[in-house]
Amino acid sequence: MSEKETSSVNPGLLSLDQHFRKAISVFALYPFVLLMLFTVVVVILSSVYRSHVLSQSMLQQLRTSIVDVASREASLINQQLTTVSDLVRIARPEHEYYLALPRTSQLPLQGAEPVFTIAENGAFYKSQDNGGSSVYFPPGREIEQEQLWKARNTERLDGLYKAIVNASDIIDQAYFNSWDNMTRVYPFIDKIHTVLSQSPVVTTSNFYYLADATHNPARDLVWTSAYHDPFGMGWMVSAIIPVYKSDFLTGVFGVDITLSTLTHTMLDRAYLTGRNVLLLDKNSQIIAVSDEIAPMLKMPASASDKGPEAEAVGSSSLLNQLMEWVNTEQSLLEITISGQDFLLSKTEIAETQWQLVVLQEISDVMSPIQRLERTEMAVSLAGLLLLLTLGSLYFRFVYQRAKIFARHFAAPIQQLTLWTSSLGEAVPANKSNIVKSKVAEIATLVENFRTMFTELHDRNEKLIAAHISNQLSEEKARLYQQMANTDQLTQLHNRKYLDTALRQYSDSVQPALCIMLIDIDHFKQVNDLYGHQVGDFVLKKVADCLKYKSRTKDIVGRWGGEEFLIICQDSSLTQAGILADSLRVEIEQLDLIANHKVTISVGIAQMRNEERAEQTIARADTMLYRSKHNGRNQVSLELAS
Repeated sequence: MSEKETSSVNPGLLSLDQHFRKAISVFALYPFVLLMLFTVVVVILSSVYRSHVLSQSMLQQLRTSIVDVASREASLINQQLTTVSDLVRIARPEHEYYLALPRTSQLPLQGAEPVFTIAENGAFYKSQDNGGSSVYFPPGREIEQEQLWKARNTERLDGLYKAIVNASDIIDQAYFNSWDNMTRVYPFIDKIHTVLSQSPVVTTSNFYYLADATHNPARDLVWTSAYHDPFGMGWMVSAIIPVYKSDFLTGVFGVDITLSTLTHTMLDRAYLTGRNVLLLDKNSQIIAVSDEIAPMLKMPASASDKGPEAEAVGSSSLLNQLMEWVNTEQSLLEITISGQDFLLSKTEIAETQWQLVVLQEISDVMSPIQRLERTEMAVSLAGLLLLLTLGSLYFRFVYQRAKIFARHFAAPIQQLTLWTSSLGEAVPANKSNIVKSKVAEIATLVENFRTMFTELHDRNEKLIAAHISNQLSEEKARLYQQMANTDQLTQLHNRKYLDTALRQYSDSVQPALCIMLIDIDHFKQVNDLYGHQVGDFVLKKVADCLKYKSRTKDIVGRWGGEEFLIICQDSSLTQAGILADSLRVEIEQLDLIANHKVTISVGIAQMRNEERAEQTIARADTMLYRSKHNGRNQVSLELAS
């Protein structure tokens, strides 16, 4: 409807467009809002620019500093790991010498003779500490002359093990694992057979097979990835070296460094105060982490890495980004961890090809700039607060005027909303109750909608009445059909329904169908002795048992009197017999009448090809007669044809 048409229909009313033009001309809101926004933007941009210049200068200094720190720390770690590698290499000739000796000689020992014991689980171990190493053979390892000689005479190596462990602050233990699963480890572990009872065979562990000919054809020293120590010392890495006799791998010698020792001995330097570190092996697996940064990476701190929770090492999704960076040539990385910005620098440790990552929280360096920013922001906010105070007074005036203006729109539209919410429930108010609007388009819309709503309501009432009538007719038909096919006493299918179902099965091809006739034993005596009311009670309980204990695909019905019939679909004679006997037992266990046990007799026949249902029922009735004749409370099956 055009403005001219609106004026002719509703003289004296303004159009919607006229109302908006008048409001815009009266309330010059936009210029003031734009002025405020411009002022805010200028203040923010000037503050951001100054902060950016200062931040870039501080970040450049931080980048230079963190690279120097990472290089220095990597050099110190490399020296210590090189020392460990040299100690491991020194030990190999000693092992090769002693393991090559003839097994007929017994070497003189420096300490007391070792005492060996066989544990209850069959493990062979050194039971007394004579100042040397522990010795252990797992259960199932037959101890012959070779193993006895090796267990005793490698005691000559205990002095070497002790010297190696004492030579470095980061070595926690030294050990030798032989090809036949002997473990010699220093320092001594009391009751080692219980410590290692659940551990895998050593030759299948990475601290053994990484040194074999397949994984280490050069026969040189190898550093393992992090693994959980079978001796219960937590997560660790090992430096291992193979020991050969000619071309035969007789065993592996190695030393262990726990991740806790690695962190606190090598990574907690004075010049690292305020910084965090990560140590990754050549496979980019984290093997040491500062306690402060570990929770941010959703990892247990290495210093407390002693339990099953250590399986989470390296599992944080954030580590994927770190791993990608470690494998690039980029030496610096800025990253956000748990909402905090960090600068990272990496350096390779030459001895092991590990990567040392030093992390510096940027906020620690940027705090002076942040304090300056806060001061500037406080001044800016004070000015903005004054501006907002003046603006709020202006907006209050505009708001009051806008309320009056909006009332012409809101009230009629709210009435339309109420009508649409109650669509189909009640007829809208008459014309005297309609909210009047001074806007021509809205007034016309409200009147048209009221007329439409009334018509829809009348039509809806007629549709609902017709729908209810159809539903009642369908429900009556369903109830009549159910009553026609249901035995009123037992609520099972009646004889009529069973006859119909049997005719359908006779006319169709059934892979296997059995008919089960059931009769309550001595039911006439129940009626005679206890009355028909008790008899009806027995019929109901037996019917319930047959219904709920049968299979869902079986059809259970009352055949007549105290007889019931079950159509067992997709069932062999054997399966039907098993079902019938279970029903017989269930009913026999029912406590229905005091001092009287209710039992049933059952006859079963299987429907044959091109046979009428009456013939199958006749054979089932013969089987029922046999059950009665043979003493009742039993199941009789015809012989399979």
